[in-house]
Amino acid sequence: MDIDSFSDVDEDSLRSDNTMRQVVWEYFDLEDDTAIFSDEDWNDLEELYFLLTCDEGEKRKPKWTYRRIDWEHHIEEKLATGTFQATYHMTLQQFNTLVGIQREQVEMNEMQSLRSTGGNEPISPEVCVGTVLRFLYGSRVVDLVDI
Repeated sequence: MDIDSFSDVDEDSLRSDNTMRQVVWEYFDLEDDTAIFSDEDWNDLEELYFLLTCDEGEKRKPKWTYRRIDWEHHIEEKLATGTFQATYHMTLQQFNTLVGIQREQVEMNEMQSLRSTGGNEPISPEVCVGTVLRFLYGSRVVDLVDI
């Protein structure tokens, strides 16, 4: 029995132990000595069968590639519009001091970042600290999309 013929088996009959065991038996081309399989063995084979035959639509969606914020431009904009202190609840000098203190704890692994983001540079310590500050001061996660 090939994998396409399993789609002909209706879901209700698959729920019956005997039908499911027959499907698994045929899928894995098992020999007659399967009578020695325990219920746990059958459960493992059934799980493996479902993993091997899962629908393509159930697979993981491709990652979305986000553009990294240009932090320098972001700071220039906040300073030019006079909104830096209202946004981050401290002066730029205080912010830079805080980033300096926290840098080692929030610095990202550059190689892992490049691998997991398809080539994007790591998130800067400034963005990490800025995001945390805004969140701790009450910003909702959806409000933080600009950084």
